[in-house]
Order: sequence, then C-alpha cells, then structure tokens
Amino acid sequence: MRILQVGKFPKEYSGGVERAVFSLSSELAKEHDVEVVTSSLNGSPKTESSGRLTHHCLPTWFRLFSTPVSPSLAAHLRAARCDVIQISFQNPMAAAAYLLARPGAKLVVWYHHDVIRQKRLGRLLSPILSRVLEKADRVVATSAAYAASSPALAAFKDKTVVIPLGVDPAPLNDPAEISASARIRKECGLEGGPPLVLFVGRLVYYKGLSWLLEAMKGLDARLLVIGDGPLEEELKAQAADPRLAGKVMFRKVDHSEPLGRYFHACDVLALPSSERTEAFGLVLLEAMACAKPVVATELGTGTSFVCKNGITGLVVPPRNSAALGKAISSILSDPAMARRMGKAGKARMLEHFTLEKMARSFAGLYQGLLA
Repeated sequence: MRILQVGKFPKEYSGGVERAVFSLSSELAKEHDVEVVTSSLNGSPKTESSGRLTHHCLPTWFRLFSTPVSPSLAAHLRAARCDVIQISFQNPMAAAAYLLARPGAKLVVWYHHDVIRQKRLGRLLSPILSRVLEKADRVVATSAAYAASSPALAAFKDKTVVIPLGVDPAPLNDPAEISASARIRKECGLEGGPPLVLFVGRLVYYKGLSWLLEAMKGLDARLLVIGDGPLEEELKAQAADPRLAGKVMFRKVDHSEPLGRYFHACDVLALPSSERTEAFGLVLLEAMACAKPVVATELGTGTSFVCKNGITGLVVPPRNSAALGKAISSILSDPAMARRMGKAGKARMLEHFTLEKMARSFAGLYQGLLA
C-alpha cells in the first residue's frame, strides 16, 4: 500500500500527536510505502527519507491560532500518488487543503481532539472540518469515550471506529535506559532521599501543571518537569513560591533523547490535565510500559480508559489540587500498592496499547477500505 499521512508539525515538535503520527508511520513503513507531510517549524522546507518512509516538511508562511499556514499543501495532495490519505485532526490547514485538492485516494480522518479553547475559531472552521468529516471514508477516534462524547463526531457515528494509541516498550526498557535512571535520581538529589513525581508534556494550558505545582506544596516529594512551551516562565514563577523551595526541577529534553530513563527514575507519573484537549495521554502508556503507577484526571476522554482507577493508578477530578495531592500521596506512602499498580499497568499496556497492535489495526482498516 501507498499511505500518505498528513500531520501538523515535524517530529522535532514535542507534542503527543506528532509522536503518534511519526511512530505509526515508522511502523507502517516496515511493510508499506509511507509518506508524511507536515509544516515546517522555522518556515524552511526539507525532505528526509529512510527506507520506505519519506517525510516532506513544507514551507510555512506564518501561523494563525497555532495553525501553520502552508499554501503548497493543496498542490502536494493533488499530486500525491497514494492509496490512502490520513489526516490528523485538528489541523484546519490540512482540512482546507484537502477540499481544494480533491485527491482520489481513500480518506481516513484520525480525530485526536475537539477545538476546545479557541471557540470563535472553532465556529469559523466548523463548516470546513465538518465537510472533511463528511467526505471521510472512516473516522478514527483514540477511545470509545472520546468518540461518544465529541459533539463533532455525533453525526458520523456510523463510520467512526476506535483504534487506541500505542507505544513501543522496547526502547523505553532498554538496559541502558534503566541504568541511566540512577544517574537521573542522583542529578535530582534523590539518593536515599524523598520520592520523585514525574510530569512529561508540553507546558500549555490544558496540561494542568499549575494544579500539580499547588499539590506539591503538601507533599514530601520532588517534582521533575520534562518539557517546554509557552507557559514555561509563568510556571517557573509559580514554582518559585517559598513553599516549593527545592521541590521542583524543570528540564528540557531534546526530541531525540530517550525518555525511558526518566520514567524508570520516578516513583509515580502525574498527568494533571484540565481540559478535553487531552484526549488520550500517550505519556501514561510510556510510564505504564516502565511499570510505573500513574495519576490521571477524569476528563471524559481516553485518560481514564488508559489508567484504570485503582488498578493501574488513580483517577481524580480535574482542576483539584487537593484530590491530586491525596492520590499521589497515597501511592507514594504505599510501596506495595505502587508496585502492584505498576505491574498491572505494564500488563495492560502490553495487552492493549502496543505500537505494533496500533499499526496492525490501521493497516487492516486501510486494506478493508481498498478491498
């Protein structure tokens, strides 16, 4: 098969959607010809190839409401020679380009999340997005919970299927990563000291890190924040509170640096997301792959589908620092429960959420459409 994946940003962008797009494409490229098209972060185009995978990074003129404007995308789609085109939503530029190009390949929309914060933009773009959903041969949601609760998908239930995200556990559990975790704990001053809470994600509004920082005031633990984003300075200012003195560490990690060492170094991973833009929580799977307990929030999305409350971790209400702190404390104060949850989480991840399983599901979907 010849598969064209339309993403938003290249893999250098540290977002969960980007990681999902490129990991899926790399896995599919083991057996199929895969092309990924994204918009450049710095405006300049480039093309990279590895085996049967090709990545075209198109020139970006400017960004509008976090959306890269790449006018050449429509021409690229029109000229594409492929059997299946898969568009990752939400990307208004990709939707508009598809409608202009009118390519003949089968269309799959990989629906990641609704437009939440930018309500005016959402109303403006709704006709375009709805038109693409109408034209789609299949719509893929990452969880049944999101498929059932998304207003945008309500009219397309008959062609919506659920394929959960997946990760490859092997790189995360490489012996070198497990060994490096001791160095991470030493760098954080944790040798024989307090436990470590880990946060991994973009420093943006919907990740809810401000509530986790508030919760840390009542915990005898350290917090390591891995990520960057527009709220970095604001969150660092909050972490400068005297009640958080010595408790919070921020670290930027290049997209090419392995993350397994950080998951193995922590005692619990917290994902305190506050909005439905957090549709799944890929980082939950990565922590579970390393046999770590997790704490997530109930958003009516995939977060509480990934984290089974009381089994693989704990699920708490969003925007509730007290509940978040209590959940983290209960795990940190009960090592036996933490180990049990970590073991159950890894077993659940290996059974339901591997990258191989996700890619196999997508390949089966494409083949069914072409048949």
